[in-house]
Amino acid sequence: MSKNSKNELIAGLVAAVRASQTATEMLDAAIADYLGVNGTDFRCLDILDQDGPMTAGRLAQRAR
Repeated sequence: MSKNSKNELIAGLVAAVRASQTATEMLDAAIADYLGVNGTDFRCLDILDQDGPMTAGRLAQRAR
């Protein structure tokens, strides 16, 4: 594989990841709005849904 082809593949991958992240953020915002919570609250609810009950301190660590 030529260096040019490899760079094009990497650029395509980066573009796809960025588009995916944007779509995910838009979906998360729409869900949070639907639930009537802010983005941080939704992130915490999602963490709890994935990992189950935890202390407030552990949730703060996971949510950063």
